[in-house]
Amino acid sequence: MATYRNQSSIRHTSIINNANDADNESDDEFSLNSGSPAPSDGGRPPPLLYLRITNAKVVCSLLKTIQFRDLATICASVNGLKVTVEDCKSLQANVYLQTSLFSQYTLRDDEPLFFKLNYVMLLECLQMFSDTEASSPAVMELFLPDDRSAVELHLEDAGVVTDCRIRTIEPEQTLDFNFNAAALCFKVIIRSEQLKEVFSELDPHSELVEIFVSTERRLFRMSTFGDLGRGVYDFPAESEAVEMFQSPDVSVAFRYRHALLKCCLKALQASAKASIRCDQRGFLSLQFLVESADGHNCFIEFFLVPNQPEDEDEIAGSDDERH
Repeated sequence: MATYRNQSSIRHTSIINNANDADNESDDEFSLNSGSPAPSDGGRPPPLLYLRITNAKVVCSLLKTIQFRDLATICASVNGLKVTVEDCKSLQANVYLQTSLFSQYTLRDDEPLFFKLNYVMLLECLQMFSDTEASSPAVMELFLPDDRSAVELHLEDAGVVTDCRIRTIEPEQTLDFNFNAAALCFKVIIRSEQLKEVFSELDPHSELVEIFVSTERRLFRMSTFGDLGRGVYDFPAESEAVEMFQSPDVSVAFRYRHALLKCCLKALQASAKASIRCDQRGFLSLQFLVESADGHNCFIEFFLVPNQPEDEDEIAGSDDERH
């Protein structure tokens, strides 16, 4: 089981006045020193991973869209970073940061490497400068040393330098939903502006949200079931909001926990368009296209497990209501 200590320890030190204290903080999961650039590596082996970006706010804004749990697993490969956050076995969110996003990206070995860390602390580090109104963007460097014991961040903004160290956790295997993109029930691409309006109007008291795709009427529908009745939101295939509509051979409907869909809201709000796909088991994939501040296209993806109906009456009742 993954273990770590001093989870909530965030310590600020002045290198000039508290040099001895800073030396004693090396065993904390998180330590922070502000004042001057980090010293040289002193002959250490090259890091397993090194990356640099000239605008830390770009990365921070993307990572915040999947901030619904405290821990995240990061996979570094020759293609870039994949940051994964999971909710039990029902939801998985991934942010893809391609190498083109970084001004420098070096992976020492060709094999992918995995590490896990406290996601809250990572975002706190990135937000130190990202939330300010500085005239120039903050530069971020990230190092993963040879021993993989901690992720080291180096942030610089207008001459102010901050070094952060976040202890890593032994990663566990992430969920594999076995999503079969070659055998889809349906695929719909919808402009995010219109989809955001629907998400904001979904009945907050409805525990479930039904997604229904009609072959005959060629529409994508989201429905809620609350104390005030049933709410229905249709996207006809011919509407301006729908850019692609691939319907199934027969109409299909699956229900999902509303709480899981709410986790997608930040990504939806940051995106330009959303691709909604469903395989034959009802597993849902939501892909969001986000254009970063520096013009790069980035992708955020969610996988959701369908809710299993408790009895046949629930299914039959839902069928009657659709017509």
